[in-house]
Amino acid sequence: MKNTYLDCVTKKRKCAGFTLIELLVVVLIIGILAAVAVPQYEKAVEKSRAAEALTLVRTIANANKTYSMATGTYAQHIDDLDIEIPGEDSSMGGFRRKNTKNFMYGTQSLQNPGSIAVANRLPGNRYYFYVMPDQDGIYCSWFTEKDADICRTLGTTQVSTNVYLID
Repeated sequence: MKNTYLDCVTKKRKCAGFTLIELLVVVLIIGILAAVAVPQYEKAVEKSRAAEALTLVRTIANANKTYSMATGTYAQHIDDLDIEIPGEDSSMGGFRRKNTKNFMYGTQSLQNPGSIAVANRLPGNRYYFYVMPDQDGIYCSWFTEKDADICRTLGTTQVSTNVYLID
């Protein structure tokens, strides 16, 4: 017959169960695994967000090149392009933008005048992607060293101190 907890306590029988030390060891192992897994998960999520932004930046750049062929000049505002970018209307530095949950999209970059497509990571402009009119590829730049990893993992060539080229 199986011993119940009450039998074990009142009759001092040997009962199967876990000791406090065994439970603490299991909790400690789970904590260590979580400490290793969570940063890797966050990095993977950030890379997927960046990949989505890269797709939209390419789309904006191509639409702006088409606009330039039709009008002779590049569009200053994202609303002038013949594409639909999801998000809410906003502005930055006098340029109309589109804000999504994770990025702010536009055609002009305040940090890189003459750019034809830009995506700033929100909140707080952590890093950004931009395309220059007569250059191939998308550039990734960052504001703080903490956010440099995303550009390093996506980029293939370091162009300057805080700029990587993404092929």
